[in-house]
Amino acid sequence: MNLKKIIRSNHCLNCETPLNIEADNFCPNCGQVNNTKKETAFGLVKELVEEFLHLDSKVFKSVIPLLFKPGFLTVDYIQGKRARYFHPVRMFLIITVVLFIVSGNANKKEDKIEKQQKQNIASDSRNVGANNKKSEKDSTYVLDTETWSINKEEVDADSTDKTNFYWAFGEVKIPKDTLQRYLDQGITDPSALMDTFKIEKSFFNSIFFNQAVKSQIAGKEKIFDYYKHKLPWLLFSLMPVFAFVLYLFYFRRKIFFVDHLIYAFHLHTATFVVIILQDLITWLSPINSDVLSYYIPIYYFISLKKVYGQSIPKTILKGVGIGVFYFALGLLVLLLVAGLMFLMI
Repeated sequence: MNLKKIIRSNHCLNCETPLNIEADNFCPNCGQVNNTKKETAFGLVKELVEEFLHLDSKVFKSVIPLLFKPGFLTVDYIQGKRARYFHPVRMFLIITVVLFIVSGNANKKEDKIEKQQKQNIASDSRNVGANNKKSEKDSTYVLDTETWSINKEEVDADSTDKTNFYWAFGEVKIPKDTLQRYLDQGITDPSALMDTFKIEKSFFNSIFFNQAVKSQIAGKEKIFDYYKHKLPWLLFSLMPVFAFVLYLFYFRRKIFFVDHLIYAFHLHTATFVVIILQDLITWLSPINSDVLSYYIPIYYFISLKKVYGQSIPKTILKGVGIGVFYFALGLLVLLLVAGLMFLMI
């Protein structure tokens, strides 16, 4: 805010605290700007954006070293130089939201291109078929149509869903399609269905069967949308997991868990920014952006060495071990969190 353009008052408009009309730019009691000037529409939007994203020097002082100086931002933040930088958790959440917005639009473009390619292939196939028929009439060459024939039974067999999904409750296994037939007939009461399938009405069976019914009634698309909206929080749940893995591998260094957590947020944020750049290139241009993927592992090892200060061989060995352990433990935690979210559908 430009304080030169404000019109001061002799009291705070928010809490009525007496102010010096000549010198007080802010209320010492509540902190509100001492300004009686009417807010403009542009100023209102600008203030909202600045308040939400903190679009000031902190953004540039954070994003630039985050991308081009691996580990530097974490080291500075741990050493107490925090006022100049964006808060790591807030930056992570904002970048995660931007990632889903950009990725969604990039995927739409890819789907559109894929759909167009399929239409072109189908059109070419029709043209080839028409030319073949024409050649059969106009020449002595005979196309062996038997080699091109397709057995309808084979198509039907291939097109059917061979995955046999079951809801398991102890020894009772209920095929998803079987449960769906009951639901389609209007039988949606979980207690009655449990009696029908002879499922023991234990505490956990009742909870999970109720959620199974809810999920099938909602359908795949709604379940997918539900988890899509929860994905930022699923990713957020991985931060303490990664910090815990770092804590185990650097246990002898006597580093606080919160410092590992700060590095976890910075590393994942940098990774998401690179993915955002890839998706933006895919979305806005025909240029292949896959080369940017190589930057992520390079960034990871450089930042690991910068933050923990060990030799290159030790950093590489620990980096690989951390990656493998994090993948296994992270997958387990994701499944657990996704299961808990499933109970909240």
